[in-house]
Amino acid sequence: MLSLFLLLNLNGFIGVYSYTFNSAVSSTKFDVFVNVGTVLFTKDDISKPCWNVDDLTLLAARRIMQDLVPKRLPKNFRALHAYVRKCMGRVQQECLSNKTIEIMKKALFDALGGYLHSVAIPLLNEGYYAGNVDYETMAGLHGQLADMMAFLKTDGGGWTDPCDMSKIPTKVSVLPMEMCNLENSCKPFTLPYDHSCESETIIPMPLLDDDVNPSAIAIPLKERSLYSLMSECSVNLLPKYYILAMRCLTHRYPTVNIVNFNQRLQWWILNKVAPHLDTIESWYPGFGGVMRIIETMNQKGLLMDDLLLKQKEKNRTSSVLNSIVIDNSKTSTNYDDTSFSDNDDVGQNSIVFKFSWSWKSILLMILLGLILLWVIYYIIWAIKVKIQKRKTRGYVCIKDGDSKLVNTLVSLYNGINKSEKDILSPETDYSHSLTSTIRTYSDYESSPKSCKRCYKQQAGKFDRGVK
Repeated sequence: MLSLFLLLNLNGFIGVYSYTFNSAVSSTKFDVFVNVGTVLFTKDDISKPCWNVDDLTLLAARRIMQDLVPKRLPKNFRALHAYVRKCMGRVQQECLSNKTIEIMKKALFDALGGYLHSVAIPLLNEGYYAGNVDYETMAGLHGQLADMMAFLKTDGGGWTDPCDMSKIPTKVSVLPMEMCNLENSCKPFTLPYDHSCESETIIPMPLLDDDVNPSAIAIPLKERSLYSLMSECSVNLLPKYYILAMRCLTHRYPTVNIVNFNQRLQWWILNKVAPHLDTIESWYPGFGGVMRIIETMNQKGLLMDDLLLKQKEKNRTSSVLNSIVIDNSKTSTNYDDTSFSDNDDVGQNSIVFKFSWSWKSILLMILLGLILLWVIYYIIWAIKVKIQKRKTRGYVCIKDGDSKLVNTLVSLYNGINKSEKDILSPETDYSHSLTSTIRTYSDYESSPKSCKRCYKQQAGKFDRGVK
C-alpha cells in the first residue's frame, strides 16, 4: 500500500518534468504512446495465473513511468541528460525504503533506458560522429544507459530495436579549411625521407590496432603518435589530422598528391572506421567528427562517389554516411587546387582538371554576355550618329555661282519681285526654270532636317539681298 501511495505522489512530478522536457526537444513527435519495449516482463507473463504484490507494484510503477518517456525526438542532448539525472534523483528522494527505491528504479530505468537505447543513443552517436555533440554530453548519456542496463542486468534484448537513422537526416558541417602558406606546414608530421614517385601519398594513413575491436589508433604526428580511442584526448583527432595534412600537401606538393591522399583516406574511413559507428553498447571518442572529413571531401570535389555508393550497397557504411548527398558535379577529376593554395605551379606530374559549372555560374555568364552585347550595340549606334552629324555639318546646299538655283529659292520663299518682273520679258522661256524649281523642291523635301535648315538660311540671306 505504501508503494502505491508513493506512486500516486510521484505522478505529480512526472507531469512537471515531462512539461519541462518538451521545451528542449525538436518538433518531430511520436504517437501519444511511445512503445520502447520492456526488459522487466516477457510474453509469458501475459498468461501468468498468479501475481504477487511486488509484481503488481512493479507493473503499476512501470505504467506510471511510461509517462516520463519523451514523445519527441531529442534535439538538445544536454537537456535530455539533465532530465534523466533529475528523474533519478527525485525517485531517490521520494521513496522511503530500500525496497521501494529498488522497485521504482526498475520501472524508471526500464522506461527511460528503453528510450535511450532505441531512440536517443542512435541520434546521439550520429550527432557526435558528425561533430554536433560534445564529449561531455556523449559520455554522460552513454554512462546513464550503461548504469541502467547494469542495474537491470540486461543487454537490452527486450527493448525496441534502434530506430532507422537512414530516414532521419543529420546535418554534417564542413571543416574550416584555412590554408596557410607557411614553410613549416609539414613540420607536425613524421614524413618519409625518400619517396621516388610523386604520385604516391606522402603522409601515411592512420592505423588501428584491431579492425574488429579497435581500442587504439596511430597517427603520424611528431607530438604524439599513439592515442586510445576511448580517451578524451583523442576527441576530434581525425579532423585535426586531416586539416594539418591538407595544409602540408597544398603548400609543398603537387595537386595529384592531394587527390591521392583524399582517395586513400576516404577508403580507410569507409572500410576501417565506418563499420564501428553504429554500435549502441560502445562508442569511440577518437572517431568524433569523422564524418566532417567526408563532407569536406564532398564539397571540395575530392570524394570518390563510386566507392561510397558501393559501400552503401554493401551496408558497410554507417547511417551518417548514408545521409551524405553526393554532388555529381564535384568529383575527384574536377578538383581545383585553388581552393587550398595560391600556388599554381604543381610540377610536371600534375594532371589537367576540368572546371565544373554550376547553374548559378551559367546564369551569371549569360547575364554578363547580354550586358556586353548591349554595351557594344550602344557604342556602335553612338558612333553612327556622330558620323551622320559630321556629314550633315559639311553638306553644301547651294553652290557658289548658281544664280538660277538662288533665284529659285528666293522665288519659293518670297515670290518674284516687281523689278524682276520688269526685267523678265513675256518672250522668256520659263520651262527650264520650272523644271529646276520642281527638282530643287523635290531635293528639299528628301533632304535631312539639317539640310532643310541650310536651305532656309540661304533663302533668307538672298531674300534680304533682293529686297
